[in-house]
Amino acid sequence: MKNNVSLNEAVPADTVVLAEQFLALQETNFVAQTEFLGLDPRSDFRQADLFCVDFSNSDIRGYDFTGSDLRGATGINVKWDQTTILKDAETASSVFAYAQARDAYFRNHPDLAEQVQRLSKEHWTHTILEVADLLDRKKVNPDSLWVAKSLFDATKSLPVRSNILYFMSPASDDPEQHKDFIYNICARYSDEPPVIKSAIRTLNALYLSDIGVVNVLGSFLDHSDIAIRNEALKGILSSRYFSRASPKLLQYTIACGDSLLRRRFVGRAARAMGPEYVRAATDTATKNFLDFAEPITTGNIMKIAETTLRQEKFLRMSASTTSHPLKLEASLKMEESVIEERAAEYRDALEQMKKRFRIPFVFKN
Repeated sequence: MKNNVSLNEAVPADTVVLAEQFLALQETNFVAQTEFLGLDPRSDFRQADLFCVDFSNSDIRGYDFTGSDLRGATGINVKWDQTTILKDAETASSVFAYAQARDAYFRNHPDLAEQVQRLSKEHWTHTILEVADLLDRKKVNPDSLWVAKSLFDATKSLPVRSNILYFMSPASDDPEQHKDFIYNICARYSDEPPVIKSAIRTLNALYLSDIGVVNVLGSFLDHSDIAIRNEALKGILSSRYFSRASPKLLQYTIACGDSLLRRRFVGRAARAMGPEYVRAATDTATKNFLDFAEPITTGNIMKIAETTLRQEKFLRMSASTTSHPLKLEASLKMEESVIEERAAEYRDALEQMKKRFRIPFVFKN
């Protein structure tokens, strides 16, 4: 009996070839990947490890995820219904978590389901008043929270939906349930910009410490609405998980053609690495950060180094000297060798940023 089995012996050759082709595949759509691999949605995803998978722009009706690990699964514009089997699946912090919890709650409280249907048919002004009453922090309870959240799905009124989002945040004591509710909105309503913008702003305001939220925001960088893309961008740039989203964010930044956005990306990358990188990436000519679409010359870096050195020296001297301003100005002159040494440090810092974040800096003499 063999104890050591080579890969070629353990796995058929055609499977190895398919795996290599899949790894080279640029397609990120889950359904398209399923078709490429020739997998059967009705059987091949049972007991599957789909932790943090992205279902964006996927129609997964008819998929059987029985017993699968779907924790953290995200996505925008995701279509699923009762033909999507989630029996015994782990769905915590996923796009499915809210809908599953909602359906279970209303199966046990049919009277509340009737209340939702009644409110969805009333005039929006009356419904908004009832929403405000339901989500009053002084008397909110699980029943009123579920009625309000379910009403969001049942109504077509934008004012009602906006008010539910507005009142929901302060009324929710369970951040996970509230976040699941927002994830559901992101998955179901990506074709309704006003609703999505409100949802993204909620995520930006409350949950940027969650890596799953950053993954969701990253999915919106491909959205057709520029306002939605910008809202998502603000959140990613403010998150401590910025570096995990940086490849897709950089791709979007390069394609947008916006110099200010490119500079903002460089600044966020520099802050992620430390103060010295911030100084190296600061464009003294514009008093902003460097634009990676413009070549960085030796003269540029020398100017940045000289300006920084003069500022540092001025701060030291102004804190301890009573010299005449003209003498102070004269004493701020820097030796060329000192500037060159600092410039070399800054060039190295920019090279490190280029490597870590794949920023396409171009250096010229």
